[in-house]
Amino acid sequence: MQSYYPKDNNAILEINLKALTKNYKFIRKNLKKTTECAATVKADAYGIGAKEVVKSLIANGCKTFFVAHLSESVELRKVSKKIRIFCYHGIDKQNYREFIKFNVIPVANSIDQLNLINKLNKQKKFNRGIAVHFDTGMSRLGLDENETDDFISNKIKYAYLKIDLVMSHLACGDQINHTMNTSQLNKFITIRKHFPNSKASLANSAGVFMHKKYHFDLVRPGIAL
Repeated sequence: MQSYYPKDNNAILEINLKALTKNYKFIRKNLKKTTECAATVKADAYGIGAKEVVKSLIANGCKTFFVAHLSESVELRKVSKKIRIFCYHGIDKQNYREFIKFNVIPVANSIDQLNLINKLNKQKKFNRGIAVHFDTGMSRLGLDENETDDFISNKIKYAYLKIDLVMSHLACGDQINHTMNTSQLNKFITIRKHFPNSKASLANSAGVFMHKKYHFDLVRPGIAL
């Protein structure tokens, strides 16, 4: 049986941007001094309006933003030419020129993407910094364990990559005593050692409120904002 629900055009969602920026300031205040507080604003800032949210966060000192798709990156670039924009779903042969045009940083999630970027850089067609996402237990995005081992063991093959950020994502950060958190932290620390010249990021919204050892160089709260 299929059910049909007519669109309700009378619903109104009111967003208090002062409360949102208060959340941002609270998070930033509780970080290490060396840790940057970025903002994840994917899916139109979780449905509350990315344009307004990003403008408000910029006014309060936020300089780095994460989105899921390239189309979201393009919309954010219209808001500001100065902010850093990371795109979680990375790059392919068809869209890499758009990453250049709109100055967006791709997050590589697979060996195939790393091979593509390395090849483009070698041909001097891209030549930009990237982030590399390692799956330490979330099983959503990122290089899996086999790909991670292959990449680290064969780094010499990827000499043309410029890795600005290595990152992962906590699967159970909202359960502060879950053993998965320590497991992911230890895996990430091991991975990070192979990229001493890159910044590191592990904490999502939940991770921000855990021990500061999860904060590294950059945190990426989204829903917490």
